[in-house]
Formats: sequence, structure tokens, C-alpha cells
Amino acid sequence: MASTATVPQTNLFANNIYALYKQVHTPTIVEHCVYCEFINPKRKSLIVTGGNLLRVFQLCDSSVYERNSSSTRDDVFDKRKSLEWSRTRLELFFSVSMFGPILGVTPVRPANSTKDCLLICFPDAKLSIIEFDSAAYDIRTVSLHSFDEEELKMGFNEHPTPPILRTDPEHRAAISLIYSTQMIVFPLSSRVAFTEDHKSNSSKSINSYVINLRDLDTKISNVPHVLC
Repeated sequence: MASTATVPQTNLFANNIYALYKQVHTPTIVEHCVYCEFINPKRKSLIVTGGNLLRVFQLCDSSVYERNSSSTRDDVFDKRKSLEWSRTRLELFFSVSMFGPILGVTPVRPANSTKDCLLICFPDAKLSIIEFDSAAYDIRTVSLHSFDEEELKMGFNEHPTPPILRTDPEHRAAISLIYSTQMIVFPLSSRVAFTEDHKSNSSKSINSYVINLRDLDTKISNVPHVLC
């Protein structure tokens, strides 16, 4: 849950009004959900997001034994004479709060990587690719991308259509559709997918480029869905 309030600025700019955003309670709603190999390359994890909270769950299987009706009292603890059935439970692995509400999430698999990363979309067409760092036991930012230029917005301040995230099943590329007509492409399997980044802690970041769908056909507008 989140609350917003507007308060006047009590200084020389008293005529302006600023919006304040404060997280009152921990979000409990589930808005997005993906199932991928985020923590362990040999085991999938369940990632759910709600508000600005990202939670990672592990699916744990446990065997439960029940006494067979035909067994005697002395055979209660004999597994061979009991009925076995498996039960799956969710265990919270870790959770992290982002710096803004999460509008979308999808797993991506960069080239030469054994685990999945997460492509996350935030307001104002800001996208981030994160991965789990086993050594630090925390998430690490692989690359940051921002597409809030005015020429991409085409004169609009807000767009009613939420951003769309899709990943190629063969991990060749990931795309994000923003502003209804701007498609952001993230190449994942080619040699041009990465570039050296000397300003960040990571040695490499993932490239991206923009395709304006109206350049392909001027009749394209307000794309509601994308399939890979």
C-alpha cells in the first residue's frame, strides 16, 4: 500500500505544489510473477513483485509418509508399508525494495551466462537488468537504461498503456515496448550484446537500441500486445 499527498512549498516558490510519495506499509499484492533460474542454474525460483518490493521464493519438496490402513501398529514407522506423497512449499529466499514501483519484469539469459537475469521496468521508461551475486548474497546491477527523451514521448507526458516486456524463448533478444510505439531491443546472444562500461562497478553492460514502429508504418499506433 502506498499513500500520496500534496503539500504547498513554504518558501519563495510558494505558488508551486510538490507531490510526496511515502511507502506506509510493505506491499502484499502480487502484480508480476516469473519462474526462472535466478539463484541457481540447476533450480528455478519464483520471483514475485508488488509495488516496489521484489521477493524471491524457493520451491522446496518434502516427502510425507502416512500409515497404510493395512499395516499394523508396529509398522507405523516402516516407510515401505506407508503411503508416500510429496508436498511443495514456498520458502522466502530474500526480498529487496526498489527505488520505485515495478511496472514489469521478465527473465533474460545473456550470452555466456548460466543463470537468468531480470529485466525490470520502472516509471518514466527506465529499465534495469539485475542478477544475483552469490558471493555478496545480494542482487547486482548489470546495466541501466533510460528512455525519457522528449522525442520518444512524442509530446505526451503520460501514456495510458503500460510498458510491455517480452523475451525470446531461445534467449536471442529481449524487447520492451514503451510509449505505445517505441520498441527497445536488448540483444543477448550476439557479440554486440555487451560493451565495456568503465563508469560502473561491472566490467560489462548490455547494449540496447530503439526502433520507432511508426517509421516502419505510419499507421502503427497504440500497440496493445507483443508476441515473441
